[in-house]
Amino acid sequence: MPFDFGNPRDFHPAEVTHEPFTLEHFIAWAKTRDPAEVYDQKSISDCLICRYGKEHGVRPDECGGYFMQTKTRFPANDYGGVMGTAYGEYLDDIQTVGAALSRARELREGR
Repeated sequence: MPFDFGNPRDFHPAEVTHEPFTLEHFIAWAKTRDPAEVYDQKSISDCLICRYGKEHGVRPDECGGYFMQTKTRFPANDYGGVMGTAYGEYLDDIQTVGAALSRARELREGR
């Protein structure tokens, strides 16, 4: 089985909490990454949001993706900002962490 995560009845989604899922924490985390690190924003298992979720205890869904599991943990006031900073204005497949960090900082300053 390509995505064998055990018995689905044993899967219990993590309790939804807003820490560390905030724009501020996302910025702090992105600052620890290599700015030249690239990611494919169209990947449901390895986009920047997915990487953030993996490092903060998010478990994959039944398809092996982390995106949906991670994005629902951000509070509404930070959700749009974090998604916008991770994906940018254009839907280019490849983005860099440095560019996402710049967008996140601009958003924070504009609040």
